[in-house]
Amino acid sequence: MSDNKKVCKGCNTIVAKPIVCIKCGIASHPACIPRTGHPYLNGKFLDCTACPADAGLSGSAINKIRELIRSEFAIFRREIVESLKADIGIIREDMQKLAERIDGLENVERRASDGVSLAEEDLFAEIAERESRASNIIMFSLDEPEHSDSNDVSDKDLVNDVLHTILPSLEPSYKVRRLGVKKHGQPRPLCVSFSSKQEAILVLRNKGKYTGPAKIYQDQTPKQRKYLMNLKAHLRELQDAGEIYYQNVRGLRTKLPDLRCASNLSTMSYDVIILVETWLNKSINNAELGLDRYNVFRCDRESASGDCVRGGGVLIAVREIYPSRALNICESAVEHLYIDVQIGHKHIVFGAVYIPLGSDTMTYESHCSVVEDICSKSRNIDLVIAGDYNLPHLVVGSDVRGVLTYEIKGRCNMLRQANTLVTHFNELQLYQHNFVSNVTGNTLDLVFSTVQMAPAYLAVESLLSCDKYHPALDFTLPCSKVELECGPRVVKRNFSRANYVAINDYLGGIHWDVELEGLSVESAVGLLYSHLDYAASSYVPVCTIRPSTYPRWFTRELIALVKSKRRAHYTFKRTNLFSDYLVFSNARSQCKALSEVVWRDYVGRTENSIPNNINNFWNFINTITNKGSSPPYVYRDGVHTSDEIATENHFADFFESVYNNNSITCGASNGSILIDMTGHDCDLLRLDTWCEDNGMRLNLSKCHVVHFSRKTDGYRHDYVLSGTTLTKVDSIRDLGVTFGSDLSFKKHIETITNNALRRLGFVNRAFWAPYLVYQCDIIEHIQHRFLRRISFRLLRPMNFFDHDYDYLHRELGLLSLRDRRTQAHLVFVRNIISGRIDCPDLLECIGLHVPVLQGDTTVWEIKFEMRLRVVVVYP
Repeated sequence: MSDNKKVCKGCNTIVAKPIVCIKCGIASHPACIPRTGHPYLNGKFLDCTACPADAGLSGSAINKIRELIRSEFAIFRREIVESLKADIGIIREDMQKLAERIDGLENVERRASDGVSLAEEDLFAEIAERESRASNIIMFSLDEPEHSDSNDVSDKDLVNDVLHTILPSLEPSYKVRRLGVKKHGQPRPLCVSFSSKQEAILVLRNKGKYTGPAKIYQDQTPKQRKYLMNLKAHLRELQDAGEIYYQNVRGLRTKLPDLRCASNLSTMSYDVIILVETWLNKSINNAELGLDRYNVFRCDRESASGDCVRGGGVLIAVREIYPSRALNICESAVEHLYIDVQIGHKHIVFGAVYIPLGSDTMTYESHCSVVEDICSKSRNIDLVIAGDYNLPHLVVGSDVRGVLTYEIKGRCNMLRQANTLVTHFNELQLYQHNFVSNVTGNTLDLVFSTVQMAPAYLAVESLLSCDKYHPALDFTLPCSKVELECGPRVVKRNFSRANYVAINDYLGGIHWDVELEGLSVESAVGLLYSHLDYAASSYVPVCTIRPSTYPRWFTRELIALVKSKRRAHYTFKRTNLFSDYLVFSNARSQCKALSEVVWRDYVGRTENSIPNNINNFWNFINTITNKGSSPPYVYRDGVHTSDEIATENHFADFFESVYNNNSITCGASNGSILIDMTGHDCDLLRLDTWCEDNGMRLNLSKCHVVHFSRKTDGYRHDYVLSGTTLTKVDSIRDLGVTFGSDLSFKKHIETITNNALRRLGFVNRAFWAPYLVYQCDIIEHIQHRFLRRISFRLLRPMNFFDHDYDYLHRELGLLSLRDRRTQAHLVFVRNIISGRIDCPDLLECIGLHVPVLQGDTTVWEIKFEMRLRVVVVYP
């Protein structure tokens, strides 16, 4: 019997997993331990106190004990060694950091002890040099004489002229000297040293009065010039950096007014705006978004293959000054959009993507395959992708080598999706630049690019209210931007600020009789114009008018408030103080509140102007529904262009390739004309045959031929249908429009004019008196429609269920058709009775009754067959 199968001492049966005594080796079931008299110990062995003391352990029990002790000790030793190694590594790192900090402190102490005196000397020297230069100014672009012996006199004369123009009453004492080495054809700058710095400051403050060629600046130290050069370089870098705005808006349908106001009130001039989860559809036009200075590209959910129509959608808006076009991508279930933008001489592809929460791995793979296809086709183009990837509890970043990694934060069920995204984007060498977390500590919106750029940061001013899970982001992209186009400038003279006294003195000082003596009329007029032109150019200032970049509904108060907000934003960005931020935040709130009021007033004025000027209403509708412009970017035959002339040539070449350029000589019986007319005859013959085969007869009296031509003596071909020559007519009516043979709408205008005059004549007269009531009502209905239209024009529109037209009759002095017919009947009867109308038959039908009344009043009661009772009273 093997060791692992023993006989239980309590029940004498075989035990598969026995409990063995550590002294005598007795085996037993766990339930049979009380029968053996051996106490239970540690769940494995029996402590055999009943066995004799000299009973030794068996060999197998001793070996098991040794193996157990050895295994337990090995585990304990391994744990101790690993913990000691970890502690030693931490201690070494701490010691290394401490050593580095000690070395750094020693170096700082050494530099401080060595450089205190040097720093103080440099500071004092800089202060002294600035104080000595405070009384100097530098003048550039002043002509330098060629002869060196007359330099001083000529330079002082030039400086005197400039100073006299700036401050005529100032007579300062100064010295003049040229700076630098003299070069041929290039004047050296002039250094003007005044006796006091107050005089120099006074000249610098009033230098705007001087309009000559010279340029006047303050004399600066080398450190000041270096500091300004660094500032200019930094400003140039900021100007060359493209500003991109990103936000998950969580629906735009109810936020269109806010977006329209915010896009025009924003202090930032974004080059590209990326919005995801727009929830837009085809019923909302791009012009309704208020992005007037942008080319808008959209990918709505209904155009994608998503199951849920509501929600989703992405949008990219690119400034109009940058040529842009949408890239054609393969069909995909992902809502993403890619736009090729040319900024300067560089092409950048901007992408926007939205992946719903809980999407499977196939969705992420489809998105990655599209990005890979774009990168393979555009190898020399930078790529920037921003979107909501919905990867909660995951932090996607880049290590020091630029390799994408992800870190798990909490419980996450999107590991496979994240692994797919990171693996594919690592192959494409993309970097992740957004590390701004939401309120839950997650980063759902990611920004990938193929270029190194600064990390995205929280937007100081968001276009729309931010969702707590999706903060608005700003990030910059290094690129060489083109110069902004401010629109065409209009230069004109400002006659409201002209010096009319000087003009009067100039024109009055001319001896016109002497000037015009012996001149012809043309010469005299030319001389007059030359004097007027000189007076205007000398005494009328010039102003430059630029087109406004603000929408037409902006008021002056709102524009001034927007400029004030921009200045507050600039101050806050420069100082980064909380007090300046409060000023900027207050100005932003005021702008938003005032913009809502101004927009409501603008809409109200447009609605109120409908009765008087309907053009304002249609201009408003066209503004928010249409955005008519030429295509910003044209692609044809592998050539991209954004130039207007090149675009027109592309369209011309395309139309030339599409249309057939056949030349037909009109009026001559050549082959080309006979071929066309024969073709028409064949068509008529086939039509006639088809009608006969299908048992249909053509009404030839309604079949006509119209020859459209502006020539009066052109050839007229006879067309035959069913053996009958069709009648030629000069006009034909189709769908309510009358077309004339001379390609004009003269007959159509005459037709609608005659119809309108006939309707107007019907309203002005009543020529028919039907017997039936419903026929009278039909005629009355025409006048009622006319009265409703008049009431709308009089700003007194009637309700739909209002059928009282008496007040309109009284106000317009217009009788109803029923009263007009009654009045006509009375006049007709009176004419019969008075004999003005000689009709004995009708007179016999009228029964006259003359009752006897006291007094001189005669009352005639007339009854006739038209069921009309007329009482005529004669005094």
